Amino acid sequence: MISNTGGSVSLTAIWATLKLYATEIGAVVTGAITVYGWWKLVWSKKKSRDRVNTLVAVGDRLAATADMEGYGHDQAIAQYRKALALDRDNVEAYRRITRTTRRKLEVEPEVRLMNADVGKEIDAALTRVYEFQASHPALKDDLELQLDEAALLSFAGKHDSALAALKKAQAGNPEDPEALAQLGLATRDAALVRRALEKRPDEARYHEYLGYVLERHGQQGEAIREFRRAAELATGAELASRRLRTEALNEMFRVFRQGDVLRPELGMPLEERLQALEFFVAGRTSLDSSQHFLLAALYHAHGEHEKAHTAIRKALGEDKKWWPSGNRKQMLPLFARILEDGRLDAATLAEVRTMLARGGVE
Repeated sequence: MISNTGGSVSLTAIWATLKLYATEIGAVVTGAITVYGWWKLVWSKKKSRDRVNTLVAVGDRLAATADMEGYGHDQAIAQYRKALALDRDNVEAYRRITRTTRRKLEVEPEVRLMNADVGKEIDAALTRVYEFQASHPALKDDLELQLDEAALLSFAGKHDSALAALKKAQAGNPEDPEALAQLGLATRDAALVRRALEKRPDEARYHEYLGYVLERHGQQGEAIREFRRAAELATGAELASRRLRTEALNEMFRVFRQGDVLRPELGMPLEERLQALEFFVAGRTSLDSSQHFLLAALYHAHGEHEKAHTAIRKALGEDKKWWPSGNRKQMLPLFARILEDGRLDAATLAEVRTMLARGGVE
């Protein structure tokens, strides 16, 4: 007998009851097992999804640090690949691998891009893009992937294929500023880059692109303005921004140095030339003495003899014994004119004239 609060119940009675409700009990048990299995499946998928999201988030943090420092992109890519191992259809992980590979290559020195191992890495990245597009047909015309493909092809030296990819990207997205700017740079079409700037006037890269295009069309003054604007806008802390600022300043100075700083073909007012060169000298640490020499020439032409004197002394250096030698020798005639026109330091003027007479510099 089995005791119960209400008395006793025989085992026979219990068994009879169970037989009577066997179908109902079976259905309940089956339902409970089904619910448990479904819950377990859902929970497993949620855990997997959470793990994928965690891996992608870690990759993003590593990628951000790599962009700032200029190295460490491989660690970010490794996290994205782990995410893909758990979810082969994770579109964002694919995108991030391609994007991070591109950013890594963008900060690589040009000479290293010729390395065989880097070439294999570029080929592998391109293969991933094509496999991704093949398995996801809707993404064959994806703008971001097309632009990444063009960049990777360019890194690989396949410039015709890169141009074809850019043209396809822009044709499918005719008003996208990134597609416009990159195609404009590749084809030296200033109008395309200007259209991009109409949409993103504060994008430093687009101003740099326009500077390159204008300079190649002989519009030197306009190029200098665009390079300066790019340098003014490139204020980010990440390596790409710092490098862009340095490149823009160097390009601006390169255009200045292509001839006489006072040459008419620059097409810039004297005062604007001064401001642009002052901006370069203030923003770029360089041991190149020619920057001070050019600045001295502009100050002298503008009638600012004291500033011209300070600038050319920086160009010549403090040790007078080196003045009549090397490149400094070519600076002495301007130095003499600055001293004479500004009525400055008669004793030094006499020394400079003596150096000129001995050196045969006119």
